[in-house]
Amino acid sequence: MIEETAARRILFLRALDTTDKNGTLINETLWARARRAASSGDADARLDEMTREISEDLLRREGLDLTPFWTESRWQHMGTVLPLCFLLGLGADYLGPPGKVNLLFNPFLLLLAWNLVTYLALLFRALFFKTSKKLLFQGLLFRLSEWLLRLPLSPLRLDTPAARVLTSTRLRFIEDWHQAYPKLVHHRFLYRMHSAAACFALGVVGGFYLRGLVQAYSFDWASTFIRDVETLRALLGTIFGPVLLVGGALFPEGLPKLGDDANWIHLFALACLVYILVPRFILALWQHKQANHQLRKLTIDEHQAFFLKLLGPLRGAGKKLVVYAYSYTLSELQKQRLLGLARGIWGGKLTKSDFQRLEWGETEVSLPGDDSGVFVLVFNGVQTPEAEVHGEIANHMREETTRLGVPLAVVVNGEGLDAETRLHRCDTWNHELGQTLAWLDLSGEVDGASLEIVAAGLRSKSV
Repeated sequence: MIEETAARRILFLRALDTTDKNGTLINETLWARARRAASSGDADARLDEMTREISEDLLRREGLDLTPFWTESRWQHMGTVLPLCFLLGLGADYLGPPGKVNLLFNPFLLLLAWNLVTYLALLFRALFFKTSKKLLFQGLLFRLSEWLLRLPLSPLRLDTPAARVLTSTRLRFIEDWHQAYPKLVHHRFLYRMHSAAACFALGVVGGFYLRGLVQAYSFDWASTFIRDVETLRALLGTIFGPVLLVGGALFPEGLPKLGDDANWIHLFALACLVYILVPRFILALWQHKQANHQLRKLTIDEHQAFFLKLLGPLRGAGKKLVVYAYSYTLSELQKQRLLGLARGIWGGKLTKSDFQRLEWGETEVSLPGDDSGVFVLVFNGVQTPEAEVHGEIANHMREETTRLGVPLAVVVNGEGLDAETRLHRCDTWNHELGQTLAWLDLSGEVDGASLEIVAAGLRSKSV
């Protein structure tokens, strides 16, 4: 687990490293110096120390405080959006005729209808999309709000290289944050939307009272087609029935009569409390609780190529690479590629290696009984995969490494195959052995893409 401030700083500096291609603010020398300052610990702790060291170094050396660029803007949101929603609510009453309120069609009833539709949509989503991680339109709206709140630029001059880099970095960071923690963003968005809806409703009711102090209201239920007063009262009784049950002491005679304008305003206010403020408060509280729950699970995905490369020189001490090539003899070049790949994944201090060949038909292998090994099972992509042969040995090694608590990467070497054949065989291998395979070309250099492919297999195995 990691603190939100640290997670934001880490993702921002990753975005800065990616955006600052010319090394205007950050470069490998800075990372190397920060790496030396990182103490022992897990990946989250080391990344926290490294990025803190870099941010402090930039503050000392350049006088540049990067904290405002990654700081979460929720309080700025609450301090600007919520008052704005309240003021908009105050002015909503002016949408109708001055001093007149049609009880069948007015801004307040439209607001009630909107909230009802919102509750039904949330219920539908909760019932039928429980496992959905997509933010749908909410994510787009939240991104827009974040961009609008963050776009006021830093005090740097806009024509300086640093200002241009930081502007691009800030927007990239927002996108990276949404991709890394979609559930946290989702719950916070809903929390803010429920809070904003409650403030708007308060403004609408406040507008009634404020305008009623200086101007006489006239409530009417006139309708061109519905002339029966009892029908109109029954319709309004259905709408305000639950409110009258809650506020029976305030309205002992039921619906106010025409001409009793003050009581109609009181009824609207009570309806706002029952239909909007209480539900929205409960929903906002629930979303706030869920967001805090996500914060307690916050961690950095260290299996991304950038973090693997960054932390590589610090990890791997005391570990040994063990490679099993199935019915396959590895060349010296391929062994060096696999060793480089293992160092990129599990650490640059990993120096020991052991390469073994498994013969065709072997479905079991004895692994070392400790946790000092990292394992790679290599298949030749030219072979035709068979579930009862290749699948058996892969499943056996997955079970054994899981039991021992050691990592396993299953690699298929597609060296020598053209692109079309490789694509077809990749689908066949995935179908026979599962989706945790890493399809690589061991004749090429080990790069970030290779690390991402293998790391993706490790992540999907742990899910």
